[in-house]
Amino acid sequence: MEVKIFRKGEIEDIVEIGVDLLTRMGFSDAERSRKAILNSSRVGIVYDGENPVGIGRVISDETQSSFIVDVNILKDNRRKGFGRALVVELAKSCNSRNIMLTTDPRDQGLTDFYKKIGFEFCEGEHVFKWQKK
Repeated sequence: MEVKIFRKGEIEDIVEIGVDLLTRMGFSDAERSRKAILNSSRVGIVYDGENPVGIGRVISDETQSSFIVDVNILKDNRRKGFGRALVVELAKSCNSRNIMLTTDPRDQGLTDFYKKIGFEFCEGEHVFKWQKK
């Protein structure tokens, strides 16, 4: 297992790997995936040998806040440590004071997963979402 972190200026080299992974995971809008990857401050790819099996992104101002987003592992490679390795390396690569992520609170498995890695639930904080219609 190997996690490679790509920063601005390097992301263009791996954008097609990322799009391919997301397409194989069921994300159907390849152009939207491509734009999201290219607009990230970092992209992490986790490999099983030579094969990419997961992807995650960081959106960041590089000072105050970084958000780990869109962490996805191919179904056959879940529960093997790939997700943990990817999230840890993405977090370690951030220069920001605050490293955050959001997850579905109804999925206790994901909540427990992120707590085991070292993320803390921010009691009393709320996440607001404005979805463009």
